[in-house]
Amino acid sequence: MPRLIQTFTSTTYKLGSCARNFHGNRSLIYRPILCSHFSLFESKTKQLLSKNPAFGLTIYSSPPNLKDSFQNRHFSDISIKMAGQQSAMATTEAKPKIKLIWLTDSRAQRIVWLMEELGLEYEIEAYKRTSEKKAPEDLKKYHPLGKAPILIIDGHTLVESALIIEYLVDKYGPQYKPAESDSKNFYQYRHLMHYTEGSLMPFMLLALVTLMIRNAPVPFFIRPITGRIADQLSKGFVMPNLVANYDFLESLVKDQPYFAGNELSGADIMLAYPIENAQERLGGWYNKEKYPSLYAWLERVKERPAYKRANDKVTEVEANL
Repeated sequence: MPRLIQTFTSTTYKLGSCARNFHGNRSLIYRPILCSHFSLFESKTKQLLSKNPAFGLTIYSSPPNLKDSFQNRHFSDISIKMAGQQSAMATTEAKPKIKLIWLTDSRAQRIVWLMEELGLEYEIEAYKRTSEKKAPEDLKKYHPLGKAPILIIDGHTLVESALIIEYLVDKYGPQYKPAESDSKNFYQYRHLMHYTEGSLMPFMLLALVTLMIRNAPVPFFIRPITGRIADQLSKGFVMPNLVANYDFLESLVKDQPYFAGNELSGADIMLAYPIENAQERLGGWYNKEKYPSLYAWLERVKERPAYKRANDKVTEVEANL
């Protein structure tokens, strides 16, 4: 695996202490027992990894293999760290019940994508925006603010995309974030998880507001005034900040395929929404010639099977609303 899954649930087998003092006839007695245990453990972990890619395995051992250890008549401790939703000994637990509260034209799409990446089973409860582009009042039965996405999982009701993504990645897919030992990419990942909604999206929303002001249904003699207000807000404040932010994002994927290194992470999933919408909402200055790396990144993620499955699922959901 290009990146070993970080440890959340660890099971440590210190088999070295059982064999370190083997010598003479005792080694002949216990050697086949230990070999049997190792073979069984290896078989079970291979089955686990093949069925659930959200698990990872890191084995630290010295000497490097079992055969040499027996020949040298000693073992070093073998530490086996299992990561993911649960250890190998807990694989019989029931799968989590997951419900996503989904709303048209919202950030909920990226949560569908992540769950497809993780191979989770979930249901979607879909809602349509009102004619005023507002979320329906029904969403307030899940959270007082009535926003989406909302994820109901493990007895928790989670709101805010970053929290939902961090929860799912931490619990079910640690491979979707850099290892802490890779400090540069790890802290880049953490930064971008907060940056997306904290720094970038406010300017995206202001760009939408200025567009609404410019196109507001006002009497013709007032239209020059609203147009001037929109132009001053856009040229003097919104656009310079948007350009600075997208220039920054372009620099992050200029020399690497994803925003936090060589592997897809939760940061990429967070940033998908503003990057996809930039092509639709920001006008001609956001184009492939100015941002070739961002366009290449988007083409790359759109080719992922999980992204395609999520898109198909959402298309079907929208068709049934």
